[in-house]
Amino acid sequence: MVSSKGQIRPFLEEIHNAAQHILLHAKKENIILVISHMDADGISGAGIIGVALSRLQIPFRIRVERWFDTKVVESIAVERKALTVLTDMGSGYLDIINEKVKGKPLIILDHHQPIGESEDNFIHVNPHVFGFDGARDISGAGIAYLIAKAISEENRDLAFLGVVGALGDMQDKNKERSLGGINQLIVEDAINSGKLETMTDLIFFWSRNTSNSQSFGVYNQSCYSRYKWRRR
Repeated sequence: MVSSKGQIRPFLEEIHNAAQHILLHAKKENIILVISHMDADGISGAGIIGVALSRLQIPFRIRVERWFDTKVVESIAVERKALTVLTDMGSGYLDIINEKVKGKPLIILDHHQPIGESEDNFIHVNPHVFGFDGARDISGAGIAYLIAKAISEENRDLAFLGVVGALGDMQDKNKERSLGGINQLIVEDAINSGKLETMTDLIFFWSRNTSNSQSFGVYNQSCYSRYKWRRR
């Protein structure tokens, strides 16, 4: 159950639309270029899409960038037949993308606040567009996982990477530091796939006061939800 005010059905319909677009290019055996952000969320998202494409046995490339800027946009613009998939980046540069990448096959899978308006010449999957909070309801890796799952149910075993991305972006902002929103669905898939266990544990915060040349530590204790990966 998704306890968020967002519109889950239209969001999942757009997920399905993006997945079908990827499958269409896969049938044509077009190269797919995946560009992602260099952090836990971005690398997890790129890994999810990469495994899903590998299982389709189609050619693809993965590139990880420190940030998204005009140079990245220009590199997309010179691609010929390749479909470009952006994970965990792109939504903040919609106006530039509209101008520079017209007519190029492009899918943006991002959870950051969009800046500008996306045009109909590319697919833009972003939770903010559907009323969700991209800072806590789902991460870039979470979106990538839902795309992979829509491509094939075989990819349910990648759900735990969606959880890694959400935790890497510190989206555990719900009761007892748990993941909420659409992330709940991804956690359930990760548990059902046998790759994740959850439990309630204790968290300790350390702080240091160095005033008057004296230092001491203070531990603050509270309950939190713990996510543990399972090896199989």
